[in-house]
Amino acid sequence: GAEKIAAALQGNDTLQCLDLADNDIGDVGATAVAAVLQHNQALTTLDLGLNDIGAAGVEKIAVMLRHNLTLEILFLRFNDIGARGAGHIALALLDNETLQRLYLDFSDIGAAGATTIGFALHHNETLQELSLDGNDIGAAGATAISVALHHNETLQELSLDVNDIDAAGATAISVALHHNETLQELS
Repeated sequence: GAEKIAAALQGNDTLQCLDLADNDIGDVGATAVAAVLQHNQALTTLDLGLNDIGAAGVEKIAVMLRHNLTLEILFLRFNDIGARGAGHIALALLDNETLQRLYLDFSDIGAAGATTIGFALHHNETLQELSLDGNDIGAAGATAISVALHHNETLQELSLDVNDIDAAGATAISVALHHNETLQELS
């Protein structure tokens, strides 16, 4: 499935949006798509949500993000990327200069994954929207994100719904909002 679509993308310079959500492509399909998109200069939106992609597949997507110069929107919702996969994405965010919207909802990243994403946000200058809904980041993850908010000057929308953020995490986010001048929407 995904391997054939990846082959079709080879040399394609017109397709701007690729939606492969809910197709069970797994790590193998994600790897195939990522390999082709490293050099693709047309695609701006990629939806790989609900595809049983784990950390191994996300690692290949992260490598692609370091090389791709056009991808602006990436959906990885409802995949089991875990903290390790979030770490791969975080490293890519340190290098990537085009990704503007990232959706990692319900991807089991936990507090450790949110911490690595927070570190990347501290340095990233292009991401405008980040959704981490349903990742059980808790107070520790919320605090890590709040530290990034003190320094990040591009993030405009942040979604942290359904994350078991207690009073300490909410307080950390609240304090960060006093320093952040770009965030426009928080849920």
